[in-house]
Amino acid sequence: RHRRRRHPLFVAAGMAASKQTLQAQVEELQAACPVLLPCMSPTGYQDEDLLRLVASEGTANQKALEDLLTVAGSRCSSCCVCASPGQPSVAAVAENDEATTLRFTTFPRLNFSTMSLHVSKGGFACGQCRAVSDSWRLLRFAAIKLGPRHPEREELMRRLCSHFASLNRVDDALLADSDNVVAWVQEVFSRAYALQVVACNLKGWTVLGPDAKPVRHSCPGTSVALAKALLHSSGTAPTGKKRCVTG
Repeated sequence: RHRRRRHPLFVAAGMAASKQTLQAQVEELQAACPVLLPCMSPTGYQDEDLLRLVASEGTANQKALEDLLTVAGSRCSSCCVCASPGQPSVAAVAENDEATTLRFTTFPRLNFSTMSLHVSKGGFACGQCRAVSDSWRLLRFAAIKLGPRHPEREELMRRLCSHFASLNRVDDALLADSDNVVAWVQEVFSRAYALQVVACNLKGWTVLGPDAKPVRHSCPGTSVALAKALLHSSGTAPTGKKRCVTG
C-alpha cells in the first residue's frame, strides 16, 4: 500500500483550522459531488473492498466474506454508481482490471466534527467509478503519466474526468469543454487530497457502520457483519431484491 507523506503546510493547516472549518470544506465538496465523492479517508481506513480488512480476521472470516460477496455479486449486472453493465468479481484487485469489472466497494463519509467515518453505502462498482473515487491515485496519474509521449493515457484521463463530472451532474456548459472539465476535476481532487492529508495527521477516528454505531476494527467477523449490513441496506443481500444501488 502506498504511503502518503505528511506535508508541513497541510500539518500546520490541520492544527490551525478548527474541526468545524474543516468539516465545512468537506460539506462544500459533498455539495459539488452529490453522487460520487472523492475518498478522503485517512491512511488505514481505506479498505474500500473489505478484502484487505478481512485479511486480519483469519482465513475462516475471509472465506465467509468471499462467499457472501460471490452470492450477492451473482445478482448484479451493473455498477451501483453509474449503472454501466459489468461483471462482478471478488478476486484480488489486479493492475489490469477491466473498466467493466464490478467490485464490492464502500463509500465512507468523513466528518471532522465528530472524528468519524460513516460507512453507510456500499455496492459493486465499476473500474471507472472506483478509479475516480481515489483522489491520490487520480492526481498521481495526472501528474506523472500524462504528456505528449502518451496520448492514449491523456485520453484515458480525460475520459475519467468526464465520467466523474457527468456523474455529479455539473453544468452542461462546463461539460462541453474538455479542458474545463479536467481543470474542475483536478481542483476537486486537490481539495479532497489536502483534506485527506490533514485527516491522516489527526488521531482518534471512529468507523461507523450503516446503523451509525462504531465498527470494531480488525475484530473477527467485523467485515462480514459490515458487508451484510451494507448489502441489506442497498437491497443486494442474497435474500433481497435484485438491484445494485448504494442505498
